[in-house]
Amino acid sequence: MSAVPSLSPTIGRLALTGLMLNAVIGSSVFGLPSVIAERLGAASPWAWLVAAAAMALVVACFAEVASRFSQAGGAYLYARVAFGRLPGIEMAWLTYLVRLTAAATNANLFVIYLAEFRPAATGPLESRVILALM
Repeated sequence: MSAVPSLSPTIGRLALTGLMLNAVIGSSVFGLPSVIAERLGAASPWAWLVAAAAMALVVACFAEVASRFSQAGGAYLYARVAFGRLPGIEMAWLTYLVRLTAAATNANLFVIYLAEFRPAATGPLESRVILALM
């Protein structure tokens, strides 16, 4: 009889924290500060702190749910166990689509920031070439 496979921690706490922050916060931290500052003015730092507190609650919820499972699977595993196979599959596809669109968002933000140094980068042809090369 074979032993039950267990998860072995192969990533450090600091690296895992960084990966989770990147996964939860995403690329909006690079694209939204100027928009928030423009709309809220001097209150924008307070808005960031309130948003950070709200995200901390979301992260705490995910950590609590993750501590209940010995298997790997993230939100897919929780949805499958809690709600059934179909919601689990839907969560897996949504997670995949979010990761895919996040990569596209980061690429578009790169072109927008590149335009600060090279204004022609926002032209229809040049921006497409830059995105294709990425």
